[in-house]
Order: sequence, then C-alpha cells, then structure tokens
Amino acid sequence: MRWEYLLPGEFEDAVKKAKGVCVIPIGAMERHGTHLPLGCDALKGIAFTNAAADIAEVVSCPGAPYFGDMADYQDKGNICLPIPLIWQLLEALCDECYNNGFTKIVFVTSHGGNKPMMDAFMRQIRWKNPAYAVFHYYQMMGTPASILAELDKYPYLTEEDIAVFQSYVDEGKYGGHGCFKETSCIYHLHPELVALDKIGEVDGHNQHRSDEFEKHNIYSAYRWNLNFPNNYASVEHPGMNERTARAIAEKTIADTAAAFKLIKEDTLFPEICKEEVARAKARRSNPVY
Repeated sequence: MRWEYLLPGEFEDAVKKAKGVCVIPIGAMERHGTHLPLGCDALKGIAFTNAAADIAEVVSCPGAPYFGDMADYQDKGNICLPIPLIWQLLEALCDECYNNGFTKIVFVTSHGGNKPMMDAFMRQIRWKNPAYAVFHYYQMMGTPASILAELDKYPYLTEEDIAVFQSYVDEGKYGGHGCFKETSCIYHLHPELVALDKIGEVDGHNQHRSDEFEKHNIYSAYRWNLNFPNNYASVEHPGMNERTARAIAEKTIADTAAAFKLIKEDTLFPEICKEEVARAKARRSNPVY
C-alpha cells in the first residue's frame, strides 16, 4: 500500500490493515562503476520496498533518494546532504508517521554506507520519543547461493542460467557494489539504463590498502575509497540475462516482504515502548513529555 496512492477516506483503514507499520526506503545518488545509473540505490530500493509492502500489506512512504553518506562526495553526479540535516529529516518523517497513526517505522536502506548512520539515529530517536519503535532494514540482494537453494521458486531458469549461478558459488566470485547482483536488480527494473558494454570497464578488485589498519581494529571513513577507488566492487559478470536478473529481483523482494511481515506481527517492541514511555514520564526529563 503506497501512501501517496491512498485516498483520504482510505488512510485510516490502511493504517489498521498495516498494524501500524510504515516503511520508508532511503537510498543514495552515487557511482556504481561506469555501467549503472547514478540512481542505482534509490531505484532498486524504492521499487523493491514498494513491491514488498504490497505483499506484506504495510504502508510504504515515498522514498528518499538523497540520504547517502558523504564518503564519496567528491565524485561528479553524487548528491550528499550534511548528516545533521539528514537526521532532522529522518526525525521529522518519524514524527509525521507517528502523528498519522503509525507506531512501527521501518527505514529500508539500499545503500551500504547508510548503515552506521542509521544505527546511531535509531539510538537517538529512541531517547527522543519512545512512543513508537524505529527499525532499520538493510535490503540485501538475492544471491546465487540463495536462489540455488530454492530453485523450485524460479521455474523459468534454464540449465544454462543455473550453471551461471553455480559458477559464482563454486568459484567464489566476488561482488558487492555494481556487481552481478546489483546490475541484475537494475537490469530487471530498467534494462535501458544499464550500459552492458561498460561492465568491467574499470577495475573492481579489492586493493586491500586498508587491511593493515583493520588488523589493528582501526577504521576510518576512507576505508571504502582506499580499497575500491573506482567505486566498483566486482569481478566481471558474464551470463546475466533477463531470467537471472528476474530471479535476483524476486528473491530480494521476497526477503524484504518477509522482514516486513516479521515486524508487523511482532508484539515485543510495542511492550518495550510502553515501558519506556512510562519511565520517561516518571523521570520527567524526556523533552517529549
């Protein structure tokens, strides 16, 4: 159920049907090698979140494509907002969802760099207003191994397609950014936006320039740039076609829908929220009260 598609008279019933769950996709605008569009994260994140919301019967709020971290701000075509502004917008979204009757708010991120930011944000928002629960779901893409484990769900795959997936498992082919999986997602949604002739145009291998720091548990915001200077993390991925791309997209949607259903049926977090509201009122130190 998409928030923007609902008629005014349908809204309250949608909130009840969703059991108070609202999901909000947030992505990024950045490079993924040279063969994928700059809106890759936002395109797949929003489309798959909306599809999964329909399956789980929860409400999806219009997505936000500009909430990427600032690690790669220097690249042309990227849009990076200041973190304090992003937090303000996230807080405002939470408050507006709560004001409209939602008590479980799920941010769905399709950009890996957003994970640390969302972890910190959830801790802050829990203190600010414990009357609603905020969740973060990192939308992992379907993998060759996960599809091979459930082949009965993808009857349209040919023997050649299955062999392609098997090669990724057997050979341990690497992928993580602009890779076989991510290219498949965009190819399924918008094949016209994928420049197939540019796949592998730049090196996507890990340069391991941050390894020595990580051996000593030292991390920095430069880790990704050191290891993958071309903003591309992948080996070349031959064998991708409409069917393999469809399978990866469908697996991603199914996993996302399963996560939404789990949150929707959960009763533990509402109880925790009630307890925290009671403690906040007793202390009288929470600005909400």
